[in-house]
Amino acid sequence: MIQSSPPGGGRAILKTRSYDLPGDKFTRYELSVFDPTTRKQIKPVVDRFEHGWESPSLHWSRDQRRFAYVQVDRGHQRYRVIEVDARNGALRNLIDEKSATFI
Repeated sequence: MIQSSPPGGGRAILKTRSYDLPGDKFTRYELSVFDPTTRKQIKPVVDRFEHGWESPSLHWSRDQRRFAYVQVDRGHQRYRVIEVDARNGALRNLIDEKSATFI
């Protein structure tokens, strides 16, 4: 990848990252919610987040009771926006798109 116009100007910057091939193992992330006042851990029942170059990006609701994140399955055959209730680990799919085409 080439960052052709870096902030502040100057020369283009070459950026690289490894490309995972079929059969390569991805880094896996498991979501947990911790309540520091009760020292309680809640593990939402959700698929592990597997991705080659980015970790889950959580987006908290204004009241801090729920968070959502995007999950894209390997091969891009399924795209989900998943919301998790931080108080009990309940989840729901806000968006769940599937395709039979492997990209």
